[in-house]
Amino acid sequence: MNNLLSTTFKADSDLSTKQYFLGKRTATGVDIAAANDRVLGPIVNKPKQAGGAAIQVSGIAFVKAGAAVTAGDYLKADANGRAISCAGEAAGTLVEAFGIALEAATALDDQIRVLLQRVVINRAVS
Repeated sequence: MNNLLSTTFKADSDLSTKQYFLGKRTATGVDIAAANDRVLGPIVNKPKQAGGAAIQVSGIAFVKAGAAVTAGDYLKADANGRAISCAGEAAGTLVEAFGIALEAATALDDQIRVLLQRVVINRAVS
């Protein structure tokens, strides 16, 4: 973990089994991101509830995949805080991606490298 690229907030819940899952900012700290949440970055440590959750916010990071991902795909959070491809949205829907997959994932919970780069995309234009 590079401290220049991460920041720490209070963990809203026990995140000790959620290293490399995606975190979101809450009013009181951070928690696991869900589908359509704005992703702050991956959790890079294993904090207990009310402990310090380190979130990587820039650079190249490890994340847990929620499904198969192709290298080069823009990524967003699934319902359980794992990374999935930005795909399948209706035409005209804007999606906030948190990064770009640098390598492929073939299964749930594969650990992959991602370039953290927040961007709003519309991949399904009519």
